[in-house]
Amino acid sequence: DKGLVYPLQGADGEWETIFPNLIGDDPWCVTGDFNAMMNKHDRIGATVRWAKMQPMANCMNGCGLEDMKGSRRFYTWSNKQEGDKRVFSKIDRAMCNPSWCTQFPNAETIFLPENMIDHTPMVIKVLPSPMGKKPFKFYKYWSLKPDFGSTVQQGMYIGDVQAAVQDAKVKLEECKNLLHKDPQNKDLIDKKCQANK
Repeated sequence: DKGLVYPLQGADGEWETIFPNLIGDDPWCVTGDFNAMMNKHDRIGATVRWAKMQPMANCMNGCGLEDMKGSRRFYTWSNKQEGDKRVFSKIDRAMCNPSWCTQFPNAETIFLPENMIDHTPMVIKVLPSPMGKKPFKFYKYWSLKPDFGSTVQQGMYIGDVQAAVQDAKVKLEECKNLLHKDPQNKDLIDKKCQANK
């Protein structure tokens, strides 16, 4: 019963009632006309107010969703007016959770020319994963989690411990090499004992 979800067009409150039911560890992707923007850069030609963006932005961040990599067109809708009356908006999206990004790291949304309609058609292209080391990815919603700061600090501490262990290994190896040359040297024996700790 999980898969791709086509959203209802964003009346207030709908985001909060639909999407949290889909949160989980399974990979999932939400696509379609959200009829809402997530930030001020999603529209040109007319102003957009934070109150109109906030419900969708909060819900997508809360669900851990990010825009899938996209190409060709940024703005996905136009009012088809001319001159100063022309408005472009990014309201059609393909958004996915980290599990989707991990399982389909080469997935891409291709936004095609709008032609006669007011929305750009979108195609999701999923390519096989390349073999080898995966690049590090950071998702903005991680920073919104209450334990974000402590988790980062814990990771930094682990890095410090790893560096200290590596440093101790180097010092121990140096002592061993010197002891081979001078096995009776009391100072080197003491240094080796310290490095072993």
